[in-house]
Amino acid sequence: AARISSFDEVGVSPAVSSALFNAGFERPTAVQRLAVPMVGLRNKRKDHVIIAGPTGSGKTLAYLAPILTGLLKHIEQRNSDREADPASSSSSSSSNNAPGKRALILCPNVALAHQVHDVVEAILTNSPENHPIRQLSAMLIENDSPKVTALKMPNIVIAPTAQFFKYAELSFGPSSMHKGFVRSLGYVVLDEADLQVSGSYQWEVRQLVSYLQHGRLGHPSREYHRSDFGKFMLTSMLKLNNKPQFIFAAATLPDNSPKAAGSLLRTALPYAKWVHADFLHQTLPSVKFDWHDLQEQKDTHNGDAATPAATPP
Repeated sequence: AARISSFDEVGVSPAVSSALFNAGFERPTAVQRLAVPMVGLRNKRKDHVIIAGPTGSGKTLAYLAPILTGLLKHIEQRNSDREADPASSSSSSSSNNAPGKRALILCPNVALAHQVHDVVEAILTNSPENHPIRQLSAMLIENDSPKVTALKMPNIVIAPTAQFFKYAELSFGPSSMHKGFVRSLGYVVLDEADLQVSGSYQWEVRQLVSYLQHGRLGHPSREYHRSDFGKFMLTSMLKLNNKPQFIFAAATLPDNSPKAAGSLLRTALPYAKWVHADFLHQTLPSVKFDWHDLQEQKDTHNGDAATPAATPP
């Protein structure tokens, strides 16, 4: 097979491919070659996508590249519509909350949210001022983030999942603003999804899906507290009807038990498209091991010899 040498060849728009190149991302990795068209070009129905690949395989860009392509296409379409019919852009409210305008990227912790934001900012800011990518904007939600109403949120919102709900409650404004924000979402990403669909994190995912269904926080129907997580997700995601498109990304998605993250996602999203990177749950061939024998050392506290390290086979 011919070697893929640029992001254009996997369905990324020329403008986004150029911005990626300017940010230092010259060609797609193996997981990106599989996932980018699966999220975008080959997914006309906007089916949900689950990306499973080892750490360092490029999962972040695997979902960012097609999302940026979709968001920029939305802006270009809106600009074209305005030129054809200036009256269609008379309402700033409808324009700011137009379907497909935004992406929400949720992470289980602050550190990962910062990493994702750094990648997004590198892509958006390393091109000339007149580059089309400059039409997109991003925001990282933190404890001290300035209040921005839902109507004025940027195209890409990145946050720790729990922090997003706190911020939305304090900053988004009345319920109509929440509904507008939900309507504007074209993509929702759950990064490190293996964590977010497991254990206590499940509460935040339930809250997220309920928020997307009803367009308000703290929906009074609390049935989702008591129902089985997989069944709740299955019925709720069917009701959402792929609006927005969900993308789950994780380094490990085991399915060796009904409660394992991979099993839960298969139950919740039986029609989702899966992308399995090479060497999932295996040691990468690029990782090299160097074994050393450790000499016995005297314990400084009691004079006993330390237990010698086991020699690997």
